[in-house]
Amino acid sequence: MKVEARCDSKMTDEEMQAARGMGIHYLAMNCRPEDANVEALSKFIERAERYDLEILDAGCPQLQKCSSIILGKPDRDEWIEKYNDFTRVLGKVGVKVNYIAWQPNGVFRKIGKGKYTRGENAFICDMDEINAQPIANDRVYGEEEIWDNFKYFLDKTLPVCEEADVKLSLHPNDPPVPETAGCHNLIWNTESYRRAFQLANDSPYLTMKLCVGC
Repeated sequence: MKVEARCDSKMTDEEMQAARGMGIHYLAMNCRPEDANVEALSKFIERAERYDLEILDAGCPQLQKCSSIILGKPDRDEWIEKYNDFTRVLGKVGVKVNYIAWQPNGVFRKIGKGKYTRGENAFICDMDEINAQPIANDRVYGEEEIWDNFKYFLDKTLPVCEEADVKLSLHPNDPPVPETAGCHNLIWNTESYRRAFQLANDSPYLTMKLCVGC
């Protein structure tokens, strides 16, 4: 098992030392758009190596939850190409996993004290509050439409993943429920992952990002 510390592409030396002090070797990086290039990531990797740290997987928040891609907007090809460019960058610097979260409206949770947190602040999903959310986008997006958009994305990205030798890691929806704010959630149970892998023809370049928090 490989334990990761979540980090930002602006991670400081002090934060790197803290990760090393905890005995962590691997990093899961959120890469800011201005750092999603070979030069910036190469410098980060060189600095991380001084602290015995290694990027195991990375994602660019601007791309991994891109509503244009997920909802099939007219400009989705432009954004998919940006996603592919980031995959190529990761391949050039030796990072083998690019992740994506099929969540156009982010996560539906809050920090607070709940029934099972024993008096401490934690991430909480209040389903009554979540189910009362208004439609978050221009309209309702149904199950088959979301799956069609995912298949379109796979057809455009998996060949680039194979070319760059970088795997695509698919994050589950948070919380794992069929729908939030008028949009079907792609990955909310085991069958969802099975369907995703089938659409990819069981390609080894589509993998699961197992978030135990979800």
